[in-house]
Amino acid sequence: MWRKARAVALAILALPAPETLAQTIEVRVVEEVSRRALPGVVVRLVRDGRDGRVEALGLSNESGRLVLRAPGPGAYQLLASRIGHEPAPPVRLVLQTGTVQQVIEMPRAVRMLPAITVSGTTRCERSPREGSLAAALWQEIETALSANRITAEQGLQILHTVRYQRDRDSLDQVIRERVTGSAVTRGQPFVALPASDLARRGFVYQQQDGIHYAAPDAALLLADEFVNRHCFRVNPNGPAAGLIGLAFEPVVDSRRPDVRGTLWIDRESRELRYLEYSYTSLEGPLALGNSGGEIRFQRLETGTWIVSEWFIRMPLTGERRNAPLGSERYVLLGWVEQGGRASVRPPPSRETEGRRFIVEGEVYDSLHQRGLAGALVTIDGEPDSGRTDQRGTFRLSVAGPGRRLLRVTHPLLGLVRDNSTQEIVLSPQQPVTIRVAVPSPASFARTFCAGEAAEAGVVGMVSDTAGAPARLVRAVWHHVPSARVERGTILRSQSVETGP
Repeated sequence: MWRKARAVALAILALPAPETLAQTIEVRVVEEVSRRALPGVVVRLVRDGRDGRVEALGLSNESGRLVLRAPGPGAYQLLASRIGHEPAPPVRLVLQTGTVQQVIEMPRAVRMLPAITVSGTTRCERSPREGSLAAALWQEIETALSANRITAEQGLQILHTVRYQRDRDSLDQVIRERVTGSAVTRGQPFVALPASDLARRGFVYQQQDGIHYAAPDAALLLADEFVNRHCFRVNPNGPAAGLIGLAFEPVVDSRRPDVRGTLWIDRESRELRYLEYSYTSLEGPLALGNSGGEIRFQRLETGTWIVSEWFIRMPLTGERRNAPLGSERYVLLGWVEQGGRASVRPPPSRETEGRRFIVEGEVYDSLHQRGLAGALVTIDGEPDSGRTDQRGTFRLSVAGPGRRLLRVTHPLLGLVRDNSTQEIVLSPQQPVTIRVAVPSPASFARTFCAGEAAEAGVVGMVSDTAGAPARLVRAVWHHVPSARVERGTILRSQSVETGP
């Protein structure tokens, strides 16, 4: 009895005293001048000192509110960041006991990106914070990744997820796509390993049940272990108009498989769109093709950030028997893509399950004042695609309902900002009708000749007889002082190198 009573007494003495309990900060985030509540602002509670250790993270809700808990009394700073805008000035707090209420006013000023002065030889910086443009991109990316991490770890958003497997042949054609499972979750829709584990075993590793491919997530990309093992460079040539990327690759010389990739953000809104990545240091049959994947991010109206779609692309390989000396021992048979989609809305009910929805429209060539023939029309997550006819029209039958991303691909599209990529909503009530237009000549002129109002210019695409893009173009033009001019009088010529 004495020993039991003594153990209880020791346990009571070990309880923290009231003054050492965690302190609570109730934060309200508003925009300066207008005083309207701002959702989606990332607020960090940082120790006031040289180390600047982050003690707590929060994301403002639709009312602009969030709650942070400090580990104890002391001096702290509140740092608030908002995508596309200047950060708020640091707010210094000295916490004692009880609850503190704090209002943070976010600037209305839009944060401008530094001038793009990079080239194909831009060196890979050991930190994403090095270089003015890289640092500016990383600030936007870090805010979005932090918001996604908070959303997942604090369970701020209910998500309906559907997992799928897509099989492709060696020509990259879809053979089969099937749903492998569905669930409702408040966390990250896919599981990622800690950065320390991946540094030890690599992103592709062997276990008893087979080969495993690991995907990076927001927490991993923000981890010091990952940042310190990779270098970063700006990629201004996005896969679509209006995108700019921050590329990364491993710098640590290791035989363990790693990842390289690019985080793509929207130039105008500064929102993170998606991550594309591939694996490095693969050997044998695993090195065939280009294994990797994509992770797409989405900002919701509530300010939360989710992963809306993800997939990992893995090779299917075979071994050639009696292969001649010097020839490839392994051959690529196809691909397997395992991934999923997440949405705040539930998947189709029994009433709409299996029903097809119609997407139809027109792609118009504003340069030649006619329909654009031969444009490829695809919808993310759908194996079927189509091309526009001679009139520029198309019609697709799509599994639905819900929000999808439609893409139209053609050499005349994506050169300047256009609506060739747009979100559509599939509804059982009526077909979805869209119109995509090649930008007008004035749009090309504004994009490529900005600031050259006193001069004239020629914008176009040049290809050789085989259809390959020409790398060098020589333009010759004539002076026309009046209606009567001697033909063949050359006033001026200029040679230019075409873009990618």
